[in-house]
Amino acid sequence: MAELLGEAWIKKFDAATASVASDGPCLLHIDGHCSHVSIPLLEYAVAANTIVFGYPPHTTHLLQGLDVVLFSPFKQAFAKHAAEHLSVTG
Repeated sequence: MAELLGEAWIKKFDAATASVASDGPCLLHIDGHCSHVSIPLLEYAVAANTIVFGYPPHTTHLLQGLDVVLFSPFKQAFAKHAAEHLSVTG
């Protein structure tokens, strides 16, 4: 069942990115959960000129670029302001 979901998903991904990735390969970041990786998904990726980059399981939050570069400072600032707000409003 997971193989069917992964293959259906990459076909939708390919259709959604075809217009912006027409002149070169497309890079797809996925976590390493076994339900996200299958032979049909990888075969489709090769045929569609898509490079699949898999993170090791349970490390996406540490390794994913946007979490580290963009969202981490936001999360820290949000947590600081939320704590300050709670200390004032009780």
